[in-house]
Amino acid sequence: MWGKPVKGVKPVNLEGLNPEQRSAVEHTEGPLLVLAGAGSGKTRVITFRIAHLLNLGVRPSQILALSFTNKAATEMRERLVNLVGEPAKKCQTSTFHALGVKFIKEEHEAAGLRPRFTIFDEGDQLEAVRHSMMTLQIDPKQYDPRGFLEQITQYKSQLIHPASLRDARTAAMVYEAYLRRMRLMNAVDFEDLIRLPVVLMETQREVKLRWRHKFKYILVDEYQDSNGAQLRMMKALAEGSGNLCVVGDDDQSIYGWRGAVASNILRFDQHFPGARTIALTQNYRSTNYILKAANQVIENNPERHPKTLWSAHGDGHKLTYRRLDHGEQEAEWVIKDLYRARHSTQESQLSLFSGLKWRDFSILYRTNAQARAFEESLRSLNIPYRIVGGTRFFDRKEVRDAIAYLRLLCNPSDENALRRVINYPQRGIGDQTLERLEIAAQARGTSMWALCSDPLSVGGLTPHGERALLSFAQLLLPFQERIEIASWSEVFLELLETIKFKETLIKQHKDGPQSLRRWANVQDIASGLQASQEKGVDKSLNDYLNRISLDYKPKDDEPKDEVTLMSLHSSKGLEFHSVYIVGVEEGWMPHERDPGEGSDLEEERRLAYVGITRAQRKLTLTSAAKRLTRGKLIPRRASRFLAEIPEELLEGGREGEAKPVEVERATERRAKAFGRMFNALGKG
Repeated sequence: MWGKPVKGVKPVNLEGLNPEQRSAVEHTEGPLLVLAGAGSGKTRVITFRIAHLLNLGVRPSQILALSFTNKAATEMRERLVNLVGEPAKKCQTSTFHALGVKFIKEEHEAAGLRPRFTIFDEGDQLEAVRHSMMTLQIDPKQYDPRGFLEQITQYKSQLIHPASLRDARTAAMVYEAYLRRMRLMNAVDFEDLIRLPVVLMETQREVKLRWRHKFKYILVDEYQDSNGAQLRMMKALAEGSGNLCVVGDDDQSIYGWRGAVASNILRFDQHFPGARTIALTQNYRSTNYILKAANQVIENNPERHPKTLWSAHGDGHKLTYRRLDHGEQEAEWVIKDLYRARHSTQESQLSLFSGLKWRDFSILYRTNAQARAFEESLRSLNIPYRIVGGTRFFDRKEVRDAIAYLRLLCNPSDENALRRVINYPQRGIGDQTLERLEIAAQARGTSMWALCSDPLSVGGLTPHGERALLSFAQLLLPFQERIEIASWSEVFLELLETIKFKETLIKQHKDGPQSLRRWANVQDIASGLQASQEKGVDKSLNDYLNRISLDYKPKDDEPKDEVTLMSLHSSKGLEFHSVYIVGVEEGWMPHERDPGEGSDLEEERRLAYVGITRAQRKLTLTSAAKRLTRGKLIPRRASRFLAEIPEELLEGGREGEAKPVEVERATERRAKAFGRMFNALGKG
């Protein structure tokens, strides 16, 4: 039944796989669930499975491999090329959202869109929600626009239509107005990139037939992170061949708060009857003491696929637990312990810590607000560190302003972009002029941009307002005509020079180096435009804008030798030689928003499991007996998850130690000072 190996594909040797990995690779027909425990080599299984299919004669274009992050998709593609050679580049390896862009681009007419559509980010979506509320005369002081946006996001991820929301009429009206506005602006949001393909495949037979036979083999990474819409997308795409392989771990399903549905992986065999399940339990990352602790914690979740991780690395070192007297002392103890480990010369420590760098250490916490005390302690010892979760490149104001101009050149109907730049830099178009322009556009069923070229038809404008709108249209028109036939970066920089963008930045931010850094960020966009066009990465500027909205990674230097501080959520997929999980207390682990029962508690337990399994050789857990809250030292209880770890796995048991008097007294002084401050504020 199989043909010759794909031309140019190197033979793949499966001898290096363990028995479970090999079974997953060699299972080729029908649905397959690969339960890949933490550190069990899931990416290796996916790449070897694709390589095996290519060696069996499956054409690269018939293979679709999906992941949830661009980093994972890129890693998968690079590993595959290294394994079998250049033909692997023709396999469809992408994220769900990138596949959605490709789908909508091919089926834009069926989706009711013009070819050059815009992908809205969260800021654009929020603006569309605010506008929808305004048209419905809904007071933003009474109803939070962000609340409506969160609801709309949930509705879309569950494929809920406004008409079915009988018990939430206000939300339904905003949702419906939001959808109309998106269509008017020829725009889609991230949820649409999944929703629209599903709706089209489920309602339009021609579209369904085109896509159900497009891929013969489909593979999905991190399947536990999928939502309801993504499940239906997989059902529609795999309906033709039935060859769907999903790889994931229900014990690492930690994104329920953003729409992930754990039941997708827990009930895979019900969604895809006849599915085979293979569990990967050999862990290649950690030692057995760490894995035993993780196993003991996660086994307390009632609904899960049973599996027990083990390692060939041996037992290793027991876990360390320290319960400190208060939060400031916890931070001081952790950083001093980390410092000693990094610089240790004791013989008993050589085998564990010899040759380590700062980047081999990580401090994990449940909420980002916990980082402050650890930052202070790191600074006091001059230890280099980085905090994961800073401002993203495309969230910077100067970058959003510059990109808005590019979006307007590609899609003049993009009113979010128009609103952002129509008076930036200032050109005398005030709020009143903009409001009248918008009212006229709505009344005529046309775009605001179309009326900028004909301001006399708007009505009610001052002569100055009419001239300003016409001047704005005449300014951009030549650049719109040139952008697709000339160098994108040259047109972009010429436009910025014409509108005096750099001068405006410097004038606004009279902070010398900071304003130059902001301008450097804008120049980085021009570099990206030039590289994309020269390498042929994107066929059009609109393709470029859509791609960077999905997978932009800012220019960065080589990884620095720094201690990493991050939340437990951010740590998923990473590993470090030595990990400190801090604040292991009720209220944080599980988080205080958790009611203490049901699926929320189960997800919090999975989050603890993820944190534990980030450690390769050394895991330290800490908590505080009391913490400073609003000027008072409030008692804290150790986490119930700590009680689920057998005491024999903890070096020295569960009791804390180390109470330096000077730190305790300083904290008490600080508590009294805060108390006086709050009392004064209360009296005021």
